[in-house]
Amino acid sequence: DYDFANYKYLLNLDSEKFGELCIGCAGGIYTNATLPVEMEPIDNRQVVEVSIGKLLGGHSGLKINEGRINAIKLLADSLHSLMREGIDLRLLDLKGGEKKNSIPNFAIATIAIHPDQVAKVKRMLKTLESIRSVKAIPKEKELSISLDENAISFPEMSTRESTDEAIVFLRTLPNGIIKMSEDGRIIVSSTNIGTLALLNGQVEVGMLTRSSSDEEIEKVNELIESKIPANAQVNHYAPFSGWEPNFEQEIIALLQEQYKDL
Repeated sequence: DYDFANYKYLLNLDSEKFGELCIGCAGGIYTNATLPVEMEPIDNRQVVEVSIGKLLGGHSGLKINEGRINAIKLLADSLHSLMREGIDLRLLDLKGGEKKNSIPNFAIATIAIHPDQVAKVKRMLKTLESIRSVKAIPKEKELSISLDENAISFPEMSTRESTDEAIVFLRTLPNGIIKMSEDGRIIVSSTNIGTLALLNGQVEVGMLTRSSSDEEIEKVNELIESKIPANAQVNHYAPFSGWEPNFEQEIIALLQEQYKDL
């Protein structure tokens, strides 16, 4: 056992690439955001699935700055686009992502629509797929926004008002890089929407916020809380400490010189 109080420096030799010196790391905090959804009996509608797929996903710390698409966000944007063009859709089920600390590479919405709108929905999703593919990074050009007309039905669907609220909720929650350092070299803070579910009459979203600064994490927490409606709830939990970089430490210059001499 070592008493670290007796030492001036602690060296972290856990850099992932040769020639790099690790001088800081992100801490973080998990967040659950929930929104109640009012349900009603399903009427004479057709049940279909809107699916987002063929995305990279990846670690929400290491890959957050690569422009990778968040499948949950893309699903919410797609549903919003359908409603904006007159599609009267209702939510039956939502699911997406696997872990809060991963960028989700899939998301699915089971929805109920009027049978005479199925063909229009299919056309619109194909158009959305083409538009988003053009904007995507090279490795995500093959992204998929698809419609399955043989979806499993559910006994209830969301009311129109709750449908609107749920989609706005998902689109409004912050996601991705929140703040960069002044010189643009370091991500100061970020947050990731990692999981999505519609369970027990509420939309549940799992998030992970990262920063090496506890103060910046608290700012992101406040940002999340400011974006949700009054009837939603947010729970931040399981914080873990970061290590804020200090570029002025003399040992950094010393180690740089030692590396040059190798």
